[in-house]
Amino acid sequence: MRQIQIIATEDAIEDLFTKVIDKILGKREEKELPKYFTVKELADFMGLSIHTIHVKNAKQEIPGSRKVNGRVLFDSKAIIDWIESGEVKTKQERLQALENKFRERRVKR
Repeated sequence: MRQIQIIATEDAIEDLFTKVIDKILGKREEKELPKYFTVKELADFMGLSIHTIHVKNAKQEIPGSRKVNGRVLFDSKAIIDWIESGEVKTKQERLQALENKFRERRVKR
């Protein structure tokens, strides 16, 4: 085995170690998020299966979903806010929110 001598500043070595540790721990460089996630993109982003995303969306457990030309899309800002808040609504809270939404629609008519 051949030995190599490297001459570098302390900052350069620290930077190198930080990059190596981040890579080992699986940290990714932050990249700009799209305005909307597709089901597959959201599944990849959250580390869930596509089936799980569909099931959670059908139960209205995921915020910011909408249908556009037959495709389900998720508002990335709503997803990030939801993840950061750690908020998980109970089934009763979701049903109450749905009832309120329908009441508002009836009043508008």
